Amino acid sequence: NIKISGNELYAATMTGVYYSSDRGINWQSIGLSSINVNGVEKEFNKLICATKTGIFVTTNNGQNWISKNE
Repeated sequence: NIKISGNELYAATMTGVYYSSDRGINWQSIGLSSINVNGVEKEFNKLICATKTGIFVTTNNGQNWISKNE
């Protein structure tokens, strides 16, 4: 699953979430690396990820993730 937001791309993968600021030329991991991420969505300043274990949200491009499963 890939989300496109302008020149930025976010990819949900079996090894976490990856981010590209240059239309996919270079990628970097931005978290959840031990989790199979099934989907990713970008809403304003929030990145929302769906996993088998629940929903995770970041507002700082992956520096911190908050579980929304409580």
